Amino acid sequence: MKPQGQDKLRLSILAALSLSATTTSFAGPGSADTTPAQTTTTAPDSAATAEQPGLNTVVVTGSTSKRTLLDASVDVTAVTQAQLEQKAPRTTADVLSLIPGIFVESTAGPVSNNYSVRGLPGGGQSFITLQEDGMPVLYGGGGADEYFQNDITIDRVEAVEGGTSGILSPNGAGATVNFISRPMNFEEGEGVGRLMGATYGEQRADLFYTAPLKFLGEGVAFSVGGFADSTKGYRSNPFTYQSYHFKGAIEKKFDNGGFVRVTYRRWDEHDPYYADMPYRFVNGQIQGINGLNTQSGNILGPGFASIGVPDSPFTGNTIRTFNGEQGIHGTGNQYRVDFEMPITSQLRVFAHSRFLQSNWDFNGIFPGSGTGNSGLTTAQTYLTPGVSPIASALAAGLTAFPGTTQFGLRSLSTGQIIAASNVAGLSALNGNGLLQQTVLNHQYLATRDLGNDFGVKYDLTGNGWSNSLTVGGMYYRVRQYNDQSAVATLLNGVSNGSSIYDLVGLNAAGGVTGTLTNNGLLSYGDWGVGIWSNTLNSFSEYFNDELAILDNKLHIDFGARREDVNNVLMNGNPALVPPAVPAGTVGLQQNVGSASFDGTFNRQQFTTIPTSYTFGANY
Repeated sequence: MKPQGQDKLRLSILAALSLSATTTSFAGPGSADTTPAQTTTTAPDSAATAEQPGLNTVVVTGSTSKRTLLDASVDVTAVTQAQLEQKAPRTTADVLSLIPGIFVESTAGPVSNNYSVRGLPGGGQSFITLQEDGMPVLYGGGGADEYFQNDITIDRVEAVEGGTSGILSPNGAGATVNFISRPMNFEEGEGVGRLMGATYGEQRADLFYTAPLKFLGEGVAFSVGGFADSTKGYRSNPFTYQSYHFKGAIEKKFDNGGFVRVTYRRWDEHDPYYADMPYRFVNGQIQGINGLNTQSGNILGPGFASIGVPDSPFTGNTIRTFNGEQGIHGTGNQYRVDFEMPITSQLRVFAHSRFLQSNWDFNGIFPGSGTGNSGLTTAQTYLTPGVSPIASALAAGLTAFPGTTQFGLRSLSTGQIIAASNVAGLSALNGNGLLQQTVLNHQYLATRDLGNDFGVKYDLTGNGWSNSLTVGGMYYRVRQYNDQSAVATLLNGVSNGSSIYDLVGLNAAGGVTGTLTNNGLLSYGDWGVGIWSNTLNSFSEYFNDELAILDNKLHIDFGARREDVNNVLMNGNPALVPPAVPAGTVGLQQNVGSASFDGTFNRQQFTTIPTSYTFGANY
């Protein structure tokens, strides 16, 4: 959910060192041409960029020949550079909102948002593949916005919904959204830069530069670009998140129209994360709670910066640190090679290969235990045995700490103790007298994703007709290791930048008899074992034929893809006897949870051979 009522100021400075008259882009699998004559996209300062894409604009996504928006038999949406600049997207989800037919929930912050194709089951990022220059960012599609960000190196965006989306890309049954890079300039140096600032504390600088490499001979050029960003996010936040993305490429064009390109991309990104928010109903309307604006507030407070959570020793850690100060931290490298070469005037071969290596560390809080208001009640109720949401913990505390006559809250930030008998103090807590339980979701995911797309394209032309046949194969190998152990629940206030509280037992004199929680932590391992790894191999054979007859006015297109997928999943097994927490750990919870990892795995293997096909016509 985006904040409302917040006046955001954006400053943009575009500096062009040299602008060419036309631009070109990388074509999709088997595309025959990337010469300037085949596009209608103009330079950034041209008046034409302010217009909608014309029907004669050549599209390269979902097509294996030179099809325009008018001729395409599939549903293609073209988003121009001018439209991107006008939108000034903060996230990839913001870009997707420009595409009709795609439903976007930009709720989680810069990354990990929900987007889906209308008419298909929603939630998450199902049935949509995000591509960069014709290759999927990730084989599986979901989560791609956490590995790729739109920036100034992107020239335009094309989206195909249905049709060839499921033929020319894996896991794209609903849509393929292709982010197409700015072309290189083989004649002279050319650059563009952008500075952006926002009233919520974001500063960002984008830069792109390209030039020929004359010392390596004719037809050689390079490009570099990316962005650096510093932001607190558009909700209130005690932490600042730093990110950068870099992309560099070098390309050799041959006289016969072939080319070879080598690209390297590097990123180190920190992002805030927003999930559930407590709320109240007033006269049937959802409103914020006193001290917490549902539109701009944030439960995350300074106390969430670094929290040690006991974990199963079989994970390699007895203490796993939740780091709210880091937020979502993703690092990675991508290496890519693109090659196309004509064999004859009619036959062309192509090969595109990329390898992605990433380590992704998610540190996100889920207030209200994932449902907004779960466990949300008064502090007085929390401290009352029998009716408290944590009544079992209070009962165990009475047994564990003899002499306890009542319970109290101890603030981890100030050390102040408020007893259950201090009704006025509890009612004034955080300005609203409320407490809640918040889940600390910590997930680490290491991904190694190799992708290849290769094949041949055969073009024939006659009197009033033409035909383009592309036959190819795809191979993907994905290896992942996941650690989502030690997901824990703690007790905290309901306010902006909330405080964490320990639950303590008190005797008749007000002295502390014992501490029921561990720095606010009530339990560990709440979301299961959380340890798994998988190795996936996918090989596809596909063809796509694009026929034009009747003086090239009737377009008949059809294609199919057969995929052979094998996935070996290793699921961590739960321990029969949960391991004990490290010696000296305070609190009633003295083991790491009933579903903790025991160091062994259960092997599962999944194999499927689906076939996809499409047929389209346009006159």
